[in-house]
Amino acid sequence: MKTAGFLLNRSLKTGEFALILLFSIVFVLLWTLMPMYAALLVVAAVGLFFMFRLDVGLYLLVVLGFLHGLEIDFGKYQWARDIPYLPGINAPAGDVLVVLLMMSFVGALLFRTHEFTSLKKLKELIPGFVLYGLFILVALVSALSAYEYEFGLSLKYLGRPIIFVFFAFVLFILFVLKSKKQISKVFFIWFWLGVLSALFGLSSLFILEHTGWWRVTPYNLFGLAPFGYNHNQLAEVLVTFVPIGIFLSLKNYGTKKQVLYNIGTALIILASLLTLSRAAWLVLLVQLFMYFIWLKRDLLKKYKKNIGLLAISLCIVVVGAYMIKFLSSSVVKSSTSARWAATQVTTYNTLRSPLIGYGPGMYMSVLTDSLWYTIDYGDPLESHGFIQKVALEEGIIGLILFGGFLLWVLYYLYKLQKDNDRYQFLFQTLFIMVLSAIVFQLFNTSYFNSVMWLPIGVALSATCLVRDND
Repeated sequence: MKTAGFLLNRSLKTGEFALILLFSIVFVLLWTLMPMYAALLVVAAVGLFFMFRLDVGLYLLVVLGFLHGLEIDFGKYQWARDIPYLPGINAPAGDVLVVLLMMSFVGALLFRTHEFTSLKKLKELIPGFVLYGLFILVALVSALSAYEYEFGLSLKYLGRPIIFVFFAFVLFILFVLKSKKQISKVFFIWFWLGVLSALFGLSSLFILEHTGWWRVTPYNLFGLAPFGYNHNQLAEVLVTFVPIGIFLSLKNYGTKKQVLYNIGTALIILASLLTLSRAAWLVLLVQLFMYFIWLKRDLLKKYKKNIGLLAISLCIVVVGAYMIKFLSSSVVKSSTSARWAATQVTTYNTLRSPLIGYGPGMYMSVLTDSLWYTIDYGDPLESHGFIQKVALEEGIIGLILFGGFLLWVLYYLYKLQKDNDRYQFLFQTLFIMVLSAIVFQLFNTSYFNSVMWLPIGVALSATCLVRDND
């Protein structure tokens, strides 16, 4: 029997090697003669792999979903220019990956290569689905009466990103992420991604030339800018991972691992503070408030003699003094003035079409046509805050439905942490993580991308654990 098993295992390995060799030969031949088909062969092979190992794709997605500065632009490739519409596709790598994963998901459903979260476990999420579905419906009505008759552009924005983010980073995650083991791995990945992101950001203090204020800023590394070039794009990632670090630290209380998690969390917090992002500072204050309410006894008991906590507190005081000085600078005053002017334009135009707004994706067009704004501040930027964005584009009805969905998510997580002792700390962590992502997008522009929606998808997936017997 052992001999037969050995021969079978050896046969399988030989077959795998032969298959890889055959694939490589075909790929080289196609790349030499027809690069387009070689690229399609690779996509098909990767899609087939993910059909059997969606978990690997999921773990890759939770990384790329936060590296939103990594983009795939098919227009750069010669082989893609002969394919209709493909050269015009330019999207974050995480978005491209999730499209491939969703196609693999369909294949996995058809061939039953995986077991997925059952629909029964999702029934308690129906109120949230209904709210977002109604928001999409209002956005559709709004798109059909879009500003300056830009129906096509408005409908395109409705499809991507408004509908896309919900299907890609909520529904897809809900079906694929289905066990405590997977959630633990996601937390572990996010923690180390946060540490590496913090180290990357802190390195900018020594690598980049600082002609103005000394702050953590993302930059180009080997031709890639994983967080773009704006400090807020890095800050929104870092503050989301702070609760993960605290969760892992307290879960490993009294062990050697806790020291590692404490150091990593301290680095993430330090980098967040040194971005000098006002939104990041506000989110950290919100996190501190929530932890004080829920964990004050445990934190005081476990950390009252902790030297690391004293060091962090001292660091916050020093950086805080620097931040106060920064807030009085001309840089901040100019930014505040521009945002306030944009808010005034948004309010004025929202009152002119209060119910369903001007159509998805029309914010920039409306702001561009506001002559007094462009004269004073130049070309407009995307809305820094989803309230102004949604109110102008989908009107008050759309804002109520979109805000209602986000509030429902927070209420649902809050209710679970209150009613479930077994997973209470987990749901408190998820609540704070989602709250952090939402609060940050009250002042930033990532309200319809994976940075905000991945935490929501993972948090809602974790709620299925309450009804899971594994």
